[in-house]
Amino acid sequence: MMESVRPYEQAVSGLAPSLRGRLLTLPRSVVAQAQELRLLLGQPPILRACNRSQCYQNLAPVTAQELSQSLLTLSGQALHTHQMEISQGFLTLPGGHRAGFAATAVHDAAGRTVNLREINAIVLRIARAFPGAADSVIGQAFSQGVGGLLIAGAPSSGKTTLLRELARRLAGGAVSGCDRVAVVDERGELSGFCDGCCVLRGYEKGDGMLLAIRSLAPQVILCDELGTLQDVEAVSQALHSGVAVVTTIHAGSREELLRREAGRRLLASGGFETAVLLGESPHPGVIREVFSVDELIETAGIAFAGGQLHSGRRYPGLRLSPAVCGS
Repeated sequence: MMESVRPYEQAVSGLAPSLRGRLLTLPRSVVAQAQELRLLLGQPPILRACNRSQCYQNLAPVTAQELSQSLLTLSGQALHTHQMEISQGFLTLPGGHRAGFAATAVHDAAGRTVNLREINAIVLRIARAFPGAADSVIGQAFSQGVGGLLIAGAPSSGKTTLLRELARRLAGGAVSGCDRVAVVDERGELSGFCDGCCVLRGYEKGDGMLLAIRSLAPQVILCDELGTLQDVEAVSQALHSGVAVVTTIHAGSREELLRREAGRRLLASGGFETAVLLGESPHPGVIREVFSVDELIETAGIAFAGGQLHSGRRYPGLRLSPAVCGS
């Protein structure tokens, strides 16, 4: 029990002392499974565990002063150091936890968001390791060696949890002949779980992937949430360099994966051989299905400029049929 409550205690340790004190009185059996903590102005704390939310009416409501003080303490009393993250509405905390802020934006003369004021909510995402979460994926997707893998799931389905565990297992030699693992951790949510990996923290994903390919000689690169044109080009560069890419995307079904522009871009890159779809479960990272990207493309009725489907490599002319696009 001690080990399982530690992520929660670490995540709340940076909050305002009065707020932290109340939160540490919650039952240990509940916080041992905590996934998310919602702190809304004027409301009692709400804890999400096992995909169920519970509002703790017996605890005093969160005050404006506690929210403002928590922003300062979560930043380690160094708001200026974390200005870029804060201006984007979040802070990555030690241990891979993440605090998101609802607030009023402060703009500079050019109209860019440079700070936050009048905090009205803080949402803490609690990172925790789930040993064994990657076993099924490794057995099904990497039975013939490591290849490109796209992990799809709805928000809070455990995509990042699974990615962390895959990085740890691959670096530990879970797949024969593959132990040179690079992790591009743009927001600092992965690296606390990536012993044995080369970690590039704070780089934009596309830049970090290209740097890893040029400088670190990885066999596989893991990163969270690809989708921009630069990201797709980096996947293509990895493919041409013989480096596998494992990444995630928000999509709760095959159909949603195909509807999303980011999904279509990644599928068209030819850099992914297998896709994993996560399901809803009390525990994050539970696999609903593992399927071939070629299978998905063929069954979805995707057409190609210039003709034939070429066994799962690069599809530069990919476009979706009207039925798949939903038009």
